[in-house]
Amino acid sequence: KLRRSQQRIRNLGFFEDVQVTNAPSETAPDRTVVQVDVQERSTGELSFGVGWSSGMGALFDISLRERNLLGRGQDLRSKLTLAQRRQEIDLSFTEPYFLDRPLAAGFDLFHTRTDLQDESSYDTRETGAALRLGFNYTDRLTQGLKYTVSRTSIENVPPGAAQAIIDSLGTTTVSMVSQTLTYDRRDSTIDPREGYFARLSNDVAGLGGSERFLRTTIDGGQYFPVTDNITLALQGTAGIVAGLGKDVRFNRNYYLGGDTLRGFEYGGASPRDVATGDVLGGKWMAAASAELRFPLGLPQELGLTGKAFTDVGMIGSPDGTNRYNIHTSTAPRASVGVGLVWVSPMGPVSIDLAQALLKEDWDRTEFFRFNFGTRF
Repeated sequence: KLRRSQQRIRNLGFFEDVQVTNAPSETAPDRTVVQVDVQERSTGELSFGVGWSSGMGALFDISLRERNLLGRGQDLRSKLTLAQRRQEIDLSFTEPYFLDRPLAAGFDLFHTRTDLQDESSYDTRETGAALRLGFNYTDRLTQGLKYTVSRTSIENVPPGAAQAIIDSLGTTTVSMVSQTLTYDRRDSTIDPREGYFARLSNDVAGLGGSERFLRTTIDGGQYFPVTDNITLALQGTAGIVAGLGKDVRFNRNYYLGGDTLRGFEYGGASPRDVATGDVLGGKWMAAASAELRFPLGLPQELGLTGKAFTDVGMIGSPDGTNRYNIHTSTAPRASVGVGLVWVSPMGPVSIDLAQALLKEDWDRTEFFRFNFGTRF
């Protein structure tokens, strides 16, 4: 319990160092005195980031954050991200003790533009706001509730795009209620070595707005310390989306490939239009991975570790298969690969080399995936 309390104090982000000690009580021999020594840190943060990824290309972001606004523990953050294929600006505020109770309440304002021309011959533009409420049932079990209202535009669709995309051209509004329930027994959320977590998310859209759908996603992982410095990570995710009285728009579907299935491009293992090759996604998806993380026998100061992995996944069909000519298959896809993670002076660098083992003729694969980013 002392270690857990010490970790929770560190997770506040208000202190540079936290030391918890205990000693026998001088007045009550059957009790222990716990002493917590902390070293405060600056809670204001101005950060810049540069990087490059296989999915988004070159990127730059700037973030301004105050994690202890007016000394009340309130969190105020604004962020601007500019990438070759994605631009985003958002403002968020969180009150960790809403109504003097352990309830984290807050709001988000956001605007995002994403270029999906390479995969699906369209761009999206989304503007919206969200209200959030989060609480802890126990130290391990948490739940978050959210209400989001947004406008999403599908635009810049060329005449030769898939008919399913042309039919979706225009702007829709979404009024959506969401919940996320998480049980987490990992020793660390950043670099877990042992423990497990499970998460259930639900979205219901249709309380107003022009889109109506129900989406459920589950994901989790378990981590086994094979030795003191070798970890086996087993992770998985699955989801399903269903329309409520109308078809699910293709941009609300699941996409298999990229980070969800290494060895395939983003959406590379997903249903696609026969004539154009545009990715349309599927109404359900399941993916799992087994990854062995190990040192390379180099000095620890270099921050270089290795990994070997295998990924497997399946995906369903989108709505409209009776109206459009679509390549689709629920057959499993699989890949194997190795990779490196380097915590460099300029930030984390991740390199994956993966070979697709099971695939369909129309799938799009990739052997090399690279992500680089830094914050300063």
